[in-house]
Amino acid sequence: MSVIKSEHIDAFISVGMRPHEAKVLAYLLENRHGHSRDMERTMDMRQPEVCSALSALQKQGWVKKKGEERSIRGRPVYNYILSKKPDAILSVLEENAQTEITRYEKIKQRIKEVENVTKT
Repeated sequence: MSVIKSEHIDAFISVGMRPHEAKVLAYLLENRHGHSRDMERTMDMRQPEVCSALSALQKQGWVKKKGEERSIRGRPVYNYILSKKPDAILSVLEENAQTEITRYEKIKQRIKEVENVTKT
């Protein structure tokens, strides 16, 4: 991966994405489309992991299946594309990050309240 780095994947994970979903999303953000088999190879993932991640991303409305390539044997290979603009997807992830920040600020405030109570 050249544009999307492991730090970006870690950021996706830190705002609540599962690791496999984060990897597949990063792949699609960089390439805009891809076959499930290419994702397996490029992202060093197993077929069930890619399939599960793609399914979850489809449920969120971020990815859609486009066509199918049949090989002589084996499973069909689907092409997947982003169904939303990258900016829209990243905006949702930013909102998730802001929600996490707010949650941690509330926790920090509760700790300070306990600290104040123990000082009196």
